[in-house]
Amino acid sequence: MDKSLFEGKTIGDIIDDDTKILSKLREGFDVRAEKITDVWLREDGPYTVFSDFNSGFVVCFKDGEPRALFYVYDLEHVAINAKRGMVTARGHETNHEYWFDDDEYSEKHTR
Repeated sequence: MDKSLFEGKTIGDIIDDDTKILSKLREGFDVRAEKITDVWLREDGPYTVFSDFNSGFVVCFKDGEPRALFYVYDLEHVAINAKRGMVTARGHETNHEYWFDDDEYSEKHTR
């Protein structure tokens, strides 16, 4: 995937109806309308992770298809472990894990 695919788009432009939204978002918030402003892209094997460090959204792709989206407050770091089929992200006092094989997601508070 190329970063230019995401520039100037909204989250709704890159996810589809099958994309799992794993984070509880504030009531009435339309994640699909969120503008993408700071594209960060990481690829490893069949996995690609898109994140926007300004908004805190992370979108996980497998074989080019958007599988899951989650939100990380004050997003600091995102990594893929292709051997394990896992994405990890760190934010302000939180650690997030997403597993591609069974769509398991966890958010742990570190404080």
